Amino acid sequence: MAKEIEMMMDLKVSAVRRIMDTAENTALSHQNDMADKMFSYYNAKSMAEPGEPTPPAPTTPPDMDDQIGEPLIYVPPKVLVLEPRPEFHNTPVNFSVSSVHVPVNVFDRASDVIKAIQWSENLDQIFRDNYKNDPSLSWQFFGSSTGFMRQFPASKWKKDVPVDLYDCRLRSWYMEAATSPKDIIILMDGSGSMLGQRLDIAKHVVNTILDTLGTNDFVNIFTFDKEVSPVVGCFEDTLIQANLGNIRELKEGIESFKPKSIANYTAALTRAFEILEETKINSRGAQCNQAIMIIGDGAPENNQEVFQLHNWRDPPYRPVRVFTYLIGKEVANWDDIRWMACENQGYYVHLSDTAEVREMVLNYIPVMARPLVLGRHDHPVIWTQVYADLEDTKLSDYLWDIKQCEEQKADVLEYWKVHDRMLEPAEMHRREYRRMKETWNQPVDSNVYQFMTTVSMPIYDRRENALINLTTDINPAAKINLQVVSKLFLNLSNNCKKKKR
Repeated sequence: MAKEIEMMMDLKVSAVRRIMDTAENTALSHQNDMADKMFSYYNAKSMAEPGEPTPPAPTTPPDMDDQIGEPLIYVPPKVLVLEPRPEFHNTPVNFSVSSVHVPVNVFDRASDVIKAIQWSENLDQIFRDNYKNDPSLSWQFFGSSTGFMRQFPASKWKKDVPVDLYDCRLRSWYMEAATSPKDIIILMDGSGSMLGQRLDIAKHVVNTILDTLGTNDFVNIFTFDKEVSPVVGCFEDTLIQANLGNIRELKEGIESFKPKSIANYTAALTRAFEILEETKINSRGAQCNQAIMIIGDGAPENNQEVFQLHNWRDPPYRPVRVFTYLIGKEVANWDDIRWMACENQGYYVHLSDTAEVREMVLNYIPVMARPLVLGRHDHPVIWTQVYADLEDTKLSDYLWDIKQCEEQKADVLEYWKVHDRMLEPAEMHRREYRRMKETWNQPVDSNVYQFMTTVSMPIYDRRENALINLTTDINPAAKINLQVVSKLFLNLSNNCKKKKR
């Protein structure tokens, strides 16, 4: 049985390699193509089935897009026949083409986005060949560093969630193939000037960074004013695994943070370097890449002495990368905080609005991937842990809050009916038993939860100047999902993703 599983997994990896090879070659051959902003594709969120009503074309000139200074483009949704298939849990699909999902924060008509959507359509033939050679394959994906994800077979995107938060670049299969395991310390400026909108942006930056981490990563967050303090007291002077429970604790801790007084950058940087050094010496943490991420509205000095003492001991080697996020529209002291990132092989970002946070924060990923990109020949195969392909984990806290609110509402309505009798032991026991019974009645069938595991591999930009141009180090990467039932691998889906730098 073990041999059969090994052969099956090798077969799926081979399918991903075919996607990877085709993506690299196709991207290279289409590098000089012009972007067609009127290009029509199967948008997973707007495509229609025969007979379905489609939105009417605008009768007035389209509004101007403030960000790009051009008229908004209207392209009618494409029509596609979909049929439910049992191997895809009766999801209506079409095996002729792939569909494309674009996150809400990505403009699909931007030149780099629509150009990648155009040339990646050539992957449909590989998707079809993979499925023909191995009918046990389920979903195959190609995710792009620009944000879109191409999915085969084509299907409509689920609309049963309040807001579409899905972004393939934040999924574990993408992140783990894009970067090696890493130790990260986040330093958040606690000075009195970090109030109002600046504080909101800073918290959004922290939460977005945390969303990019997986179980192979280790992290901690410190706030600093006159003193340096962890946002979660029991996480002091250590790095903790970036699993869902720990990430939730860190997010709750940063949400309650309030700025106080003057920020001591020297103490904060010294504390961060000491923790990272101790972690490496004691063989804890990821034992791979290390980084410090500074979020603030400006530094009074560049703290060169601290970097010389801790990070420049063996020039030109810099063991810790430094990423800086400057917060605020009108900031005077920007040169020192930018210098910290540039002199420590990191990345500098200036943020003045919450809408740009996700795209700007994701710029750190290709920088962390540079050691992997230098070879451009090795394509490591990355397997994720088993997960349930049912709900987006980013929505789990939100859904739990909704459930708690519904229970509180039910308790209030019941109190209006029975008043003080609600506090009697028998009534309290009845409510507790009813809610426990709801928990017991949850489905345990693995077919309901669709347990998956994912295999992915990076795909590189093969252009001759790719290592010179710092914006194009990595292009795509490949991924495969494996469905699990009773600890046996049953189905597998291929996923391919793309990264830059």
